[in-house]
Amino acid sequence: MRVGAGRIPPGGLWVVLATAAGSVIALFYVWLTPPGLPYDEPAHWGNALFYAQQHRMPELGESGATYESQMGPGYYTLAGLGAAAMGEDEVAFYGVRALGVALIPVLVLVTYRLAMVLQSDARVAAVAASVVALNPLLLAISGSVQNDYLSITVGAVSVAL
Repeated sequence: MRVGAGRIPPGGLWVVLATAAGSVIALFYVWLTPPGLPYDEPAHWGNALFYAQQHRMPELGESGATYESQMGPGYYTLAGLGAAAMGEDEVAFYGVRALGVALIPVLVLVTYRLAMVLQSDARVAAVAASVVALNPLLLAISGSVQNDYLSITVGAVSVAL
């Protein structure tokens, strides 16, 4: 395994390890955080269930629609599809939480790429990506039913393009 001029850039192994560790920690958040404890999770979960059951966007004021209904359908469509596929019960709730963890490697990779563009130093990029991979707040968000991690990831991808 050669570093530098070879296949793995300097700090690349650290980024892989940090991403793996962050993903495992986020999975602990998925399973150990009491349902509804993360900020706005009940409203986000309610929207995901609405999409799963009604197959459409909710309208503010109708039964089953919460204040989160005013947000765009991107996250809720994906969460609703996941919830519907998993049965819309406790399994679906934890399953939708776990789906957010899959975004961690994407955001870490995009962060690494952006740092390389800005700094052209693989070690600086590795530190930046590792900070994202191991950030406790981001890990807690990714391991809960919330649209925030997807929004952050889509924003980062947009900047990287």
